Amino acid sequence: MNARRESPYEETSHAESPYEEGTRPPAGGDGPSAGGGDDYPGLPPRGGTVHRHTGRVVPLDGQDRALLLQGSEPDRPGWRFWFTIGGIADPGESLRQAAARELAEEAGVQVAEDALGEPYLESVIEFDWAGRRIVQHQTFFAVRLPEGARPHLGGLDAVEQDTTFGWGLRSVAQLEAEPDTLATPELPGYVAAAVEDLRRREGAPGPGPGTEPSDDADAPGAPGA
Repeated sequence: MNARRESPYEETSHAESPYEEGTRPPAGGDGPSAGGGDDYPGLPPRGGTVHRHTGRVVPLDGQDRALLLQGSEPDRPGWRFWFTIGGIADPGESLRQAAARELAEEAGVQVAEDALGEPYLESVIEFDWAGRRIVQHQTFFAVRLPEGARPHLGGLDAVEQDTTFGWGLRSVAQLEAEPDTLATPELPGYVAAAVEDLRRREGAPGPGPGTEPSDDADAPGAPGA
């Protein structure tokens, strides 16, 4: 991916939503890059290629805004970007099970595996991360955020703590208006397809995928936990 400028992301609260965007305090020197090293377990040396098969989940609130994480790439720490929740499956685990587990670990939100339904999208993207070429096969699931859920970043592992800085709720329209803050240009399409999938499964029209949140939704406020 091409280098992009730092995100204009600001922490906000949402007056008509039980969720607040949140940030994580600095890792305090525990992350791999804190000491200037390049210790990423499971990755080949710099210049290598990694093939990953991941289960990913796009949780949507009642206004069809996606719960996303905000992170950085180790070689470009000034760039902040939004990306979807997910990861590779553990041994014996399905991609749907992996997506549900990653939602709990990465964002502190517990949902039943069955709530994710069937995959709504599969794709392959390629990008550079910490000097490696990543070829990522992605299987996407959509789920409605449970009422009263309080996302948090307390379950991140050491590498994730070093490269993940916050979470937030973003509509398709907001993502389309912030192209420099996206991990991949396809992100608005991933969210739009999740909105369509959930609306179909729920049998209700709901707001359209490009609907802007209300003015109250982006009122300034304190970051979440």
